[in-house]
Amino acid sequence: MLTKPIESVPIRTPQRLVEVAWFDDLCGGDTQYLGVIDEERRSNYAHCRDIMLIAEQMGFGNILLPTSYLVGQEVIPFAGAMGPQTSTINMLTALRTGEIFPTMLARHIATLDHILKGRLTINIINSNLPGVEESPELRYKRCAETIDILKQAWTQESIDFAGEVYQVKLNSTAPVKPYQQNGGPLLYFGGISDGSKEVCAKYCDVFLMWPEPEESIYATMQEMSARAAKYNRYIDFGLRVHVIVRSTEEKARAYAQKIMSKFDPQRFNLKERTQDYKSLGVIRQDEFLCKID
Repeated sequence: MLTKPIESVPIRTPQRLVEVAWFDDLCGGDTQYLGVIDEERRSNYAHCRDIMLIAEQMGFGNILLPTSYLVGQEVIPFAGAMGPQTSTINMLTALRTGEIFPTMLARHIATLDHILKGRLTINIINSNLPGVEESPELRYKRCAETIDILKQAWTQESIDFAGEVYQVKLNSTAPVKPYQQNGGPLLYFGGISDGSKEVCAKYCDVFLMWPEPEESIYATMQEMSARAAKYNRYIDFGLRVHVIVRSTEEKARAYAQKIMSKFDPQRFNLKERTQDYKSLGVIRQDEFLCKID
């Protein structure tokens, strides 16, 4: 708990605004009991469609569409299918860099942005590609170069990029211009390694965090704001949390115990199904969890 007065952290959006977003079950983790596969709630198109439609009806401003190599829905085609069925909710589409060549990724994003008429935000993912163990240095470099190329595609009339991973030269960016003509969709990013923090500070608009002690979150926000300042930039901050809402704290705690009652990490660990389960962020979450009563 913070015991000293805090100072405001410079941010990208100075107005006192908050974006409240929801989460769609594209990766199949929305089960009645944590760690127990529920066939009746198995991730499928109809199930994920209904979650988004209800989230929009409830007034949520954004919804995360996660990505992983799991049974479920792939992000870009699912978002495209939901575009004509929604009108107000933004779609925070998670895209893993390296899966699609950057210029074609720019075209995918532009097409999706036009379908959604600007209701598109991007969650940049920097984890291993499915089935491949890669060095963090390669992933950071590939991620940074991908974003560099995307930004050229969105803000320039041509692309001329010579990096270590990608070399691209195109005379026209007309085929990849997004609906949003103010620099393209906002980029969200999460990760606590130095390489991840630097990519976010240099290129992205929102730094995503997980629940941690207040002093840890405050220190991270101060650090990220300072990193962004090196590039004459400001970033906003997001917090991804699981919320259990009941009429009393006692009922909420009772329900939390219920959904954890069948959890057996030795038999089934949901986190180990994803490409980032060995990331520093997940490891740090485990460390904080061990300190909680």
